[in-house]
Amino acid sequence: MKRVSLIVFVIGLICLAIYVNVQSRDAVRSTVREQSLADAAAGAAKEQRPAIGYPAPSFSLKALDGKTYTLDGPRVRPLLINFWASWCGPCEAEAPVLKRLYEKYRDRLDLYAVNLTSDDRLEHAKAFVERFRLPFPILLDTEGAADKAYLIQAVPTTFFVDRSGVIRRMFLGLPGEDVFEREIQALLGK
Repeated sequence: MKRVSLIVFVIGLICLAIYVNVQSRDAVRSTVREQSLADAAAGAAKEQRPAIGYPAPSFSLKALDGKTYTLDGPRVRPLLINFWASWCGPCEAEAPVLKRLYEKYRDRLDLYAVNLTSDDRLEHAKAFVERFRLPFPILLDTEGAADKAYLIQAVPTTFFVDRSGVIRRMFLGLPGEDVFEREIQALLGK
């Protein structure tokens, strides 16, 4: 009887060891799978971060002209994205520069001026656009989605996006008309 009990006990220990081993292996596989998913998510986030050499984060915003403008991947023409607000003094200084550049390159370059409407007042943004007679699309970021996607810390902030949808340059503040001109020429391949 003692022998049978000992054999049953040993078999029980072997079964327990096999069960624990299987559970440990499944836990390791689960951890590896979760880490792989986390790494994939981080990689996807990096692809959409607002940085030079990375695809420009996607957005779709309604503009003052009533149309919806979307940025998502390759484009027919390069794009200059300018984030601004009506209360921003440097944005006032930059508005005439953007207007001149847009008028010069409008047939070869798109320009989206994204008003941080979530931090601005719509009536002030409209008055700003009228005062400077801005001819390019004025996109309204009413929910702050583009602001968050592009990690805007201050205005004006400008991104230069090539035809493949990749950010080639970005500037915080006023780099000057000659710098903008040079970057536009580079985008156009001149």
